[in-house]
Amino acid sequence: MTAAPSGPPAPMPTSMSAPTAAGSERQLVWLYTPAAARADVAALLALEAEIGAGARPGLEHGIAHARLAWWVEETAALAAGRATHPLGRQLTARFAAHDLSPPDLRGLVRSVRCDLACTAFESTDEYTEYLSFWSQAVFRNLALCLAPQPEARAALERFCGIAGPAVRDIELIARLAADARLGRVHLPLIDALAASGYAAWQQQPWPPAQVATLRERLATRRAALGDAARALPLAQRPGLRPLLVWCALAERHAGRCQAALPFQYDAGRFDAMAAAWRAWRTALAAARGRLPAALQESR
Repeated sequence: MTAAPSGPPAPMPTSMSAPTAAGSERQLVWLYTPAAARADVAALLALEAEIGAGARPGLEHGIAHARLAWWVEETAALAAGRATHPLGRQLTARFAAHDLSPPDLRGLVRSVRCDLACTAFESTDEYTEYLSFWSQAVFRNLALCLAPQPEARAALERFCGIAGPAVRDIELIARLAADARLGRVHLPLIDALAASGYAAWQQQPWPPAQVATLRERLATRRAALGDAARALPLAQRPGLRPLLVWCALAERHAGRCQAALPFQYDAGRFDAMAAAWRAWRTALAAARGRLPAALQESR
């Protein structure tokens, strides 16, 4: 099958170019990446943005499906070591240099397909799988770019399996109201929530039942980030400091979402200076094998 092209490939990031907007969590992750891996981390984050662009609001539906079809084929080729996109070829070479299989981003395409279809999640297991798609494609592959050594793999997998879904879930909670207005609700519509469906999330302040659900979910995710970070061996913390920075920033984001309830936290008021300060403190602590206070205690 020959699909419509997705447009010109993204520019090849270099170790001196950030893949995302200044002050964003992803830009800070890139900023604290060691120079040897910075171009590859930029490439992976740029691919995440390219694939995710297919589900952005306002994109004509036919074009969105054509883009997604192209990425279905391209990510399959990437997983098989036959990428045509320059960023995919770059990552394949990086992984091959460390005797790793090519990065598998097919789960990321599957999650974007769910977003494009505005599909409701009918069970907790279904939503957990959705979060895992992103975590395996983005968070875990970033970890492999940073720590490809075989002896680090078991602890790395445990860390990514807990921290990755928590980071992504917090991101989705922070935009829940905006997504609900588009017909997307990133939580399983079960039990008491099933009857209200999307409607309860489209207007604010949210009802008490919805607030209680979100408060518990955010507290659980914050605790998971701390658990994952504390379980990471001291010797591995310096090499994974960009991801510890991401965990610390996500924990901060979750706290702001909790404080804003019963209203949606306004991501437009993201305090770039405070985020940069937390990122710096986290990176400094991780370089010494320690953790920042935000990740030392469960919430």
